[in-house]
Amino acid sequence: MKTLGIEISSSHHNISKVEAFMFMVNEDFRLPLEKFQKVMIAVTELVINCIVHGNKEQEHKKVAVAVEYDDKQMIIKIADEGNGFDIDRLADPTLPENLEKVSGRGIFIAKSMVDGFTYDQNEKGSVFTILVNK
Repeated sequence: MKTLGIEISSSHHNISKVEAFMFMVNEDFRLPLEKFQKVMIAVTELVINCIVHGNKEQEHKKVAVAVEYDDKQMIIKIADEGNGFDIDRLADPTLPENLEKVSGRGIFIAKSMVDGFTYDQNEKGSVFTILVNK
């Protein structure tokens, strides 16, 4: 298994660094373009969630992206330094009463783009783990 990582401060300006990192990882992992685009959507949605909701856009707080992969699958962990939340209490953005809400779609979108998704909270913050099969 290969392991790579990047850490950014909690600013929207740093999303491009995560995107460049993911392109670099995929040069070796070699996901087909359509699947890689879905992974990129999931990763950027979760990084934005970590910046905005987890770290409250406090630039001194970090978002870490760690990727482990072999020739069959990729595991991506995205972690913030926030207080966490109860993922089971998130409103379903597909319900009629939630369709016009501005927030609440990122995690739903991320889950739909990848092969596996988990959320954990620890003493350091939130950790999203996504699984991508080749």
